[in-house]
Parts: sequence; C-alpha cells; structure tokens
Amino acid sequence: RRTGRRPLDVAIVIDRSGSMSGPKLQLARQAARRAVELLGPQDFVALVAYDTEVDRMVPGARLNPEHRRTLLEAIDRTFAPFREKRKELAAHPDDVEQILLEGAKKAREHARRVLDRARWACGIASTDERR
Repeated sequence: RRTGRRPLDVAIVIDRSGSMSGPKLQLARQAARRAVELLGPQDFVALVAYDTEVDRMVPGARLNPEHRRTLLEAIDRTFAPFREKRKELAAHPDDVEQILLEGAKKAREHARRVLDRARWACGIASTDERR
C-alpha cells in the first residue's frame, strides 16, 4: 500500500471459462487476491469475471476496508465452484479416466473429419473418400 503516487483505476478481470483449470485457477485466484491486498485506499477497483458472458461482479469503488472485504469475498465465491469440482473429481479418479478417454475419442473423430475435408479440398482424397 504505497503512498505518494497517483490513484489507480483498476478492473480485476477473472477468466472463468472452461480453459481455466488446475494450477491456472489457483494462480488466478492468488493474483486477484494479491492485487486487492496491494492496492491502497486511494485506488478505485472493480471486479469482472467472464466465460461466455461478462459479469460485473463488484462495481468499481474506492478501496476502503468494506470494499476490500467485498472484493476478496467475491473472488473466493468466483473460484468456489472450481474448488468443489476439483474435490469431486479427486474423490473419483476412475471417473476422470473415463472422461479423458471419451474426450480423446471425440477429438480423434473430429480430427479425422477435418483431415478428410482437408484431403478432399487438396485433391488428395482416396477414391473411397471422394464418394
């Protein structure tokens, strides 16, 4: 909480999309919390989260003790579902393996269709693939 500097206007933006998992989630939570801890009472801070939609979770305001507490609680609430899902998956490792196997199968099928279309477009499809 430095003094002697100009006040900052800060929007902390949290990615809660499907691409966020594991260590990335933990680091994002720690970084968001640390930013709130380091900013001073002269700073204006808002919290935004996004996935397929943008959610203004905490409107911007001067970082007084109450606003700081509100921001920290909102950050923790944002990450709570991810922590619960992680606990659930950790308790059922066989489910995780099945999910990964199904995902790999779907990825192979999709890749095969894309390669077939690419071969066709390039004129290198086999006779069977051209039918």
